[in-house]
Amino acid sequence: MYCRKCGKELKAGARFCPSCGAEVAQPSQGGQGAPGASRVPVATAAAAGAGFASAGVIALIVAGVVGAVVAGVILLGGGGSLSGTYTTSDGSFLVTKIEFSPDGTFRAWDSYDDWNEEPLEHGTYRGSGGSYTLEFDNLVMKWCTLEAEETGDGSLLIEVIPGTGGYVWTGATAYFYK
Repeated sequence: MYCRKCGKELKAGARFCPSCGAEVAQPSQGGQGAPGASRVPVATAAAAGAGFASAGVIALIVAGVVGAVVAGVILLGGGGSLSGTYTTSDGSFLVTKIEFSPDGTFRAWDSYDDWNEEPLEHGTYRGSGGSYTLEFDNLVMKWCTLEAEETGDGSLLIEVIPGTGGYVWTGATAYFYK
């Protein structure tokens, strides 16, 4: 098993990655991954399956993939293609409603906000091909970013990625629906 954050090989039964400290999602009993379960990056899984033992080789492959994605974003523009309002019924998640504008900005409400009023949280998003990074630009939520992935059924799977603090939310996920 490999860490879904940094790709480092994990010992069986590990709860946290010894390299980056990320919590390890345990596989489900039925053989299928649960929503939000650990996903090994494609480049890392391919390198591990091909028998590459060197972390340097894996790092080079991951860096190449990241570089290609960054180049694509620069060439195609940084704005996202999301639009509309998505909500979650998971009241324990960081935010419960996100409104995306085609200009690459978003507004977010938490469970304490009145959805009819202006939210305190806002920021910009970028990405394409179904994967997006949401960055808050206000002081309240600037400690983290959100990673959003389109699931194909009109929903987004959103995960909290910590920045400088707020590790209580690290790896938390929720499904949002239009």
